[in-house]
Amino acid sequence: SNFTRAGGPENSGFRDRNRVANSYHGPVHVVEDVQVLCASCFSPVNPVERVPVGPNFYHPQCLRCELCSRSSRTTVFRDVDGTPLCNNCYGTGGGARAVGKNNNQHKALVAH
Repeated sequence: SNFTRAGGPENSGFRDRNRVANSYHGPVHVVEDVQVLCASCFSPVNPVERVPVGPNFYHPQCLRCELCSRSSRTTVFRDVDGTPLCNNCYGTGGGARAVGKNNNQHKALVAH
């Protein structure tokens, strides 16, 4: 959600979309209307529960390390080229293995 001031002519489009009277110049709370999908199961993710990893969001139960399968309930994650890795795997050089794995998968798809 966003918090903004509705006053000023530069915000007329905002006022119209959110039905804010021209005479009102106080703060306005706007509910986010963007639906975010889980990067694992592709179903909508609740904004309160979603777990961000890099540019992606996950349900807590869907997020697992690509290399060791640790869950989001037990560790912190890093994004390596769109692949979630736990801090342990990332710290032990897993980032290079994950990138190589993704590159090999991509090459295999292109070759066929």
